[in-house]
Amino acid sequence: MAKKADPSPVEFEVLSILWRKGHGTIKEIQAALAPKRPLARTTVNTVMSRMANKGYVDVREKNSAFEFRPLIERESVTRSKLSNLVDRVLEGSIAPLAAYIVENRELTMDQIRMLEEIVRSESNRESGR
Repeated sequence: MAKKADPSPVEFEVLSILWRKGHGTIKEIQAALAPKRPLARTTVNTVMSRMANKGYVDVREKNSAFEFRPLIERESVTRSKLSNLVDRVLEGSIAPLAAYIVENRELTMDQIRMLEEIVRSESNRESGR
């Protein structure tokens, strides 16, 4: 398994497909990528080979085709990407990210309640120290 889950944008798109479907062949991945990112079969093959070398996917031969399965979890990749965003772009401050979410996204009441619960839980944890 990969130690640091920081896939490139195309690798993240491929992982999203695999997380959703559970597995996929080069042909299936290429077809799923096509609407947003049409890539040649050889390019998809290269991407998948690199992802296997990085430990992001497992590859097995099945019915004379290679089948890929994700080895890293969406949550670990999401945490890594968000951590990089906060550390590199926002210089450690989460306030701009929180403000962006509240001001630029149409949040449902369930999402607002979830955010309030996260803040309340963290606040309780902090005061309990």
